[in-house]
Amino acid sequence: MKLKVPILALMVLSLFALPVFANHEQGGINIPSLVLDLVLIGGVAVIYFGSIFAGELKTAFNYLFAGIAIFSINHLVETIMLALGVGLNTTEITHRIIHLSGFVFLFYGFYRIKKVCASLKSKG
Repeated sequence: MKLKVPILALMVLSLFALPVFANHEQGGINIPSLVLDLVLIGGVAVIYFGSIFAGELKTAFNYLFAGIAIFSINHLVETIMLALGVGLNTTEITHRIIHLSGFVFLFYGFYRIKKVCASLKSKG
């Protein structure tokens, strides 16, 4: 139990390094960036399949998982676009548009969770 918090903190802090690896202007694929992107996508899959929620709460959390999955896949898309030689401005604009769609899922998921919690309060 004591190690869970430091490990989780280290994992979250390591996510901030991903865009640094992905933003390069050289040709070809950046292998560290690709590996980290795949690890991030795998982590999201593990969190999703390990979910213990049920009913309306599960539905609400599925929107959150969709938003997080969009964020993780977005880094892979950015890495691939840079490897294909797509311009940096186009890549960054595309990256931000995809992130915006992820935030939409997150906001809606939190809204659904709030509704579920409010309904539980009114029943109790």
